[in-house]
Amino acid sequence: MTSIPILYLNYSMEVGGIETLIREFISRLNGDGYLPSACVFKGGGSLEKGLVSEGIQVFDLEKKEGIDIALIYKLRRLFRENDIRILHTHNYSAWLYGVLASTGLDRLRHIHTEHSNVSKSRRAWAEKTLGFFTDRIVCVSGDVKRSMIERQGISEKRLAVIYNGVDTDRFSPSPEKRSLCRKQLGIGGDVPVAGIVARLHPVKNHASLLNAFSIIRRSISGAVLLIVGDGELKGDLLNRTREMGLEGQVIFSGERQDIPELLNAMDVFVLPSVSEGHNMSLIEAMSTGLPAVATGVGGNREVVSDGITGYLVPSNTPTELADKIMCLMKGPGHATEMGKKAREMVIDKFSVRKMMEDYKAVYWQMHFGN
Repeated sequence: MTSIPILYLNYSMEVGGIETLIREFISRLNGDGYLPSACVFKGGGSLEKGLVSEGIQVFDLEKKEGIDIALIYKLRRLFRENDIRILHTHNYSAWLYGVLASTGLDRLRHIHTEHSNVSKSRRAWAEKTLGFFTDRIVCVSGDVKRSMIERQGISEKRLAVIYNGVDTDRFSPSPEKRSLCRKQLGIGGDVPVAGIVARLHPVKNHASLLNAFSIIRRSISGAVLLIVGDGELKGDLLNRTREMGLEGQVIFSGERQDIPELLNAMDVFVLPSVSEGHNMSLIEAMSTGLPAVATGVGGNREVVSDGITGYLVPSNTPTELADKIMCLMKGPGHATEMGKKAREMVIDKFSVRKMMEDYKAVYWQMHFGN
């Protein structure tokens, strides 16, 4: 049977949750009845280089700043010249240009994955319009689906829920990785470590985590906070760390590729976001056997089973955040048991294998119409 050409359209292939997910899609679909390729508005991302080295075509559209009308025609020509049958988008700008370029191409089916809730009414109205021209919208959580129905007014029959999945073999507990990574970071084997993997962006609320960690240090003087990621708030967070007298206790690792190793170096994973869709780093941490302390927002409530695989706290409550982290740091046996249950939950509900099975069913239905 001829392989089905499928194109993943995204702003770039720099390291990020969506970009990592796209790479996972392409790696697992290549040679499995599909001919996957990627298309970006801005080329040169580090994940792009990996795809090219594996023989995957990556098209760089070189998008201009602002609205780029020429981009629509570039995309439409690309669809036709490569006989693209399935277009899969993952963010708003790709969704917008994907709809504009694919409208009227009867053989092409457009699938969009919505990763987060939309708060702005103008954006919600725009997405309602885009939804009308999109064959299927996949929501990464039930919470996102509810938002698409209630805020965007999109018909439920166009929606499906597929949870993001992780490679549970790659993200698994490893004493060897834990020991080696801690040695490289200069952290002792018995030091309690809380950590986060997230871009340094206001929505992730690192400031609340620093406030919580300041409270923790008063009770557990040797504790360390490991912050993995980069972003616009790096300077502000470094200054705040110095002002709070936490230098030496807070490690900013920057953007890293060795996430499985870094997660193994942690004892507790923390996600203090003010808003979430379905956070990949949270699932990766739980797959690694870590208990999680997360805010009870968005899709976090569907991932963390409060009191069983971790704890949920209200957003912007650093004292409650600190209390739950300390509960796990001071009770390592309890934390280990929660971590085991967290990994079991991920294997059952959030594995990449289950995610791919669900997406392939959608692709098949969209392409063959049954």
